[in-house]
Amino acid sequence: MIEGIFQRLTAILQKGIELSWLRQNLISANIANAETPGYKPREIDFEGEMKRFLSEGELRPLRTHPLHLPLPGEAAPQVFPKRGWAVTPDENGVDLEEEMAELAENYLRYTSLVQFLRRQLGMLRYSIREGGTF
Repeated sequence: MIEGIFQRLTAILQKGIELSWLRQNLISANIANAETPGYKPREIDFEGEMKRFLSEGELRPLRTHPLHLPLPGEAAPQVFPKRGWAVTPDENGVDLEEEMAELAENYLRYTSLVQFLRRQLGMLRYSIREGGTF
């Protein structure tokens, strides 16, 4: 029983870390293209993707780059044009201040998830090492 709970929690944390990493790449691409004429900023719906993952009830792999080979049973997150972006005269919709704020927020989310996963793995390591001694 505890095994299943631990596996599920680890899978949820891993999915969150993978989605945060993908979001970090998208935000970085948006920032890098802040002065590219015609560039449309992109994003993923982190919360929506996590809800979808939790509702599926199965552990599935995630392809983090479109050029990676497809994995069996994978559910690729949807990347879409950012909502509510304003077009500038050069038809670029990147708001650099907004992107930097999202970058900081995503960094905090990512580091929090990684720290929580490290704690979970630390507890497992402790249980393995000390579990046999009373």
